[in-house]
This record gives sequence, structure tokens and C-alpha cells, in this order.
Amino acid sequence: MIIKKGVVWLNQSPYPDRPGEPNCLFYLKTGLCGYGSNCRFNHPAYAAEGAEHREELPERVGQPNCGVQFFPS
Repeated sequence: MIIKKGVVWLNQSPYPDRPGEPNCLFYLKTGLCGYGSNCRFNHPAYAAEGAEHREELPERVGQPNCGVQFFPS
């Protein structure tokens, strides 16, 4: 179990949690890591949460547009 600023995340990831090591940049971008449990970098549990929305986000009917455009890099 990981606790950060009053939020609890359960680390059920197949990737290693290595506090104190640099974060795996590929994992932070995609939520995936080709090295799996052999990766020497940290795989924070909160990074995988955003990986589920890599495609277009759902339209929020009745809500105003934020006016900010994000373009995939």
C-alpha cells in the first residue's frame, strides 16, 4: 500500500516500486514498461492512473469548453 498526501494507492502493478530510484520515463508516459519486473527504475502507482486516458477523453455534455487545446506530442 502506498500513501501520499492523504491518498492511498494500492500498488497492484507488475512493475517494481523502487522509491529513491529515478522514475521510469517510458512508464510515466505510457503506463507500460518493456523491462517488466527487471526494470531498475521506479514505477510509481499514481502514474498508471492517467494511462487509461491516452485516447480522446469523453465529451462532457452540458459542460463549458475549457478553451485550452492539448495536442499529442
